[in-house]
Amino acid sequence: MAESYIPAEAYVICSNMTCGVPRKLLPSRSDKTVAHSKGSKILLTVEDRKIDESFECVEKGLSWGGFEALAAGICIGALVVATVATGGLALAATGVMFAAAGATVISGVGGIISIAHACDCTLESTWGGKSSSVKFNKHAALLNRSYMTCSGSGGVINIILDKQIAMDAAKAISDSNMNAFYWRMGSQFVMGAITAITAASSAVSLVAAAVLAVPSYFGWWLPDDLSSTTSNIGAGAITYIAGMVVTKEVKSTVSLIGTGAKTAAGYIQYGYGVLVENIGTQFEGAIRTAIHSKQINPSQLKGFAAGLGGAAVNVGIGIVADNNIDDYQKEALDKNTIADKDDKLNSINIVSIRG
Repeated sequence: MAESYIPAEAYVICSNMTCGVPRKLLPSRSDKTVAHSKGSKILLTVEDRKIDESFECVEKGLSWGGFEALAAGICIGALVVATVATGGLALAATGVMFAAAGATVISGVGGIISIAHACDCTLESTWGGKSSSVKFNKHAALLNRSYMTCSGSGGVINIILDKQIAMDAAKAISDSNMNAFYWRMGSQFVMGAITAITAASSAVSLVAAAVLAVPSYFGWWLPDDLSSTTSNIGAGAITYIAGMVVTKEVKSTVSLIGTGAKTAAGYIQYGYGVLVENIGTQFEGAIRTAIHSKQINPSQLKGFAAGLGGAAVNVGIGIVADNNIDDYQKEALDKNTIADKDDKLNSINIVSIRG
């Protein structure tokens, strides 16, 4: 099937775009002498990879925006703690609040800069679907089937010749990606607030939780190929365990688990005695339960339960959010593919019949 050649300033869309409007593809090769006719636009080749403006990449937004929201959540959570706590805990909460506020501002500025320059990666990327028989200025010609996979974010860039198709697709893709972005921002804000509030059993544990939130967010200690569920559970578990080690609570936590297990065994033994109608077994189970349950420190149990509960809730929120983000990003990619198919038959009336 004949494929149209591509003029300068042709519309392009990206599966990772959030800008809401199509961008234009500009010539970036050194020699630009081949055009449809005198005075018309230059015909583009595989060496032309310059996008006129940033697509405002969703991947940069998810990374920087998510961390910004996490820091903001920790800031608000620490503010809540600071208003109700006293002594060293109040002082620690105030420090965490100001540090998190600073991280929020820094990540916001970093995100703006990163998003503005995200599409510079196209200059290092390559075009697929080029002409195998025609060259302009010694470089393979681009065709309407040509596409680019961004080396920076993995976004798929397609050329769209029809303006209305390009406009509609850009809006639809951006809407899906913005939904993914909102899920990341909202979930990370809530998780940050929960982290600060549930870790406030002591000043040291609050500071440790705030510091450990950074490597937990970026998954520095986890492989890249894990599923969303596995990575969330892994990050939550490792953060909680590391937090106990940092705050020197691991010994008391192990003791608490052991005591709780012995208490539970007493209840089971008592229940078994009731079931088999053995008074001796019931009595022994009751004594075991009474002895071990008295060894549980209520304040220790409260801090343990709050930290573990907060970690569990955050894992659940992370799993739900990541699943929704994945769905919306897949939806954006599908919309990009559909628009490319819808535009296949459009042409500038100069085509390659040999491919």
